[in-house]
Amino acid sequence: MTTKTLSTQYLNHQVRVYRNLRNGLMSVQTKVNGSWLVVGHVNSVLLENVTFKVSQAGRERVIKNKRKNVHAYVYGTLIEIETKNKLPVAVKYNPYKYSNFVVNDIPIFAAKVAVVGTSGISI
Repeated sequence: MTTKTLSTQYLNHQVRVYRNLRNGLMSVQTKVNGSWLVVGHVNSVLLENVTFKVSQAGRERVIKNKRKNVHAYVYGTLIEIETKNKLPVAVKYNPYKYSNFVVNDIPIFAAKVAVVGTSGISI
């Protein structure tokens, strides 16, 4: 399996990020001609003006089939690729426990900035 290196041309673009279930990296998508297209794979990114979204239909499929599928995304403006920044508050998502992303078991839907990476999400 090959992975795409994320180009700096996407800095300051609106993206959505999810954990790739095949390669373990974070897949970064941007809209091209109205459709979401994977433009690269990374260990981590820094996003601003962030929203956290979970497809409830996708979550229900995970629970019903007990099999992972991509259904939870972090949206935002791409600020930095392969960031070394660390932010203090952990954001979690577990489809078996929560219907949304959470901070200390409290649902979260947006944040000013977030680091999204293979080691987790922080705000």
